[in-house]
Amino acid sequence: MEIRNFKYIPMKIALKNLMTLKIQENIPLAPYTTFKIGGPAKYFFIAQTREDIINAIETAQELKLPYYILGGGSNLLVSDNGYDGLVIKVATAGCCQKENMLLCEAGLSLSQLIMNAQKVGLGGMEFMAGIPGTVGGAVYGNAGAWGREFGELVQEADIYKEGQIKKLSQADLGFVYRGCALKKSGGVILNIAIMLIKRRAQDIQKEVVEII
Repeated sequence: MEIRNFKYIPMKIALKNLMTLKIQENIPLAPYTTFKIGGPAKYFFIAQTREDIINAIETAQELKLPYYILGGGSNLLVSDNGYDGLVIKVATAGCCQKENMLLCEAGLSLSQLIMNAQKVGLGGMEFMAGIPGTVGGAVYGNAGAWGREFGELVQEADIYKEGQIKKLSQADLGFVYRGCALKKSGGVILNIAIMLIKRRAQDIQKEVVEII
């Protein structure tokens, strides 16, 4: 496995400092999907921050290199031929509380999000228990179960599109069954805010166990 330091000078003022991306080559994608199949990515990058995500996208665009944003890899079938471009694995996983809201980054797993909510006594998303994937994927595909959908909880999201970070409201995101407006309009989810309700941790845990 070769790691190459790839230097790129972004055009955006917010990213004007020289950044170093650790680009890996010919990385098998099977371990990064729930189906555990698929060939290698020609180039592979793990984004630990939202700045990493933006910088990687701009690098690919500058080089006219195809790129793919990879979250938890659930319900993703990768060809045995792999991907002839840059795969950007979103590994951002920050999460913080603001009253009854949780502000979380796109790479946070849904299971970890539920655990974080339980720790601070916030419920309302127990119906998502057992669903694989990340927060970003759950927004993009409006994941759900038991007659409910993740989009019900999402208040707003920061996305990166056309060189800008944009804040979209729940209405802007246009949630529909197993999808949202981003599937047509484009944009990469960076972080979201979800609204929950106060609930005892033991009650949350009990319902999660029953669902799983």
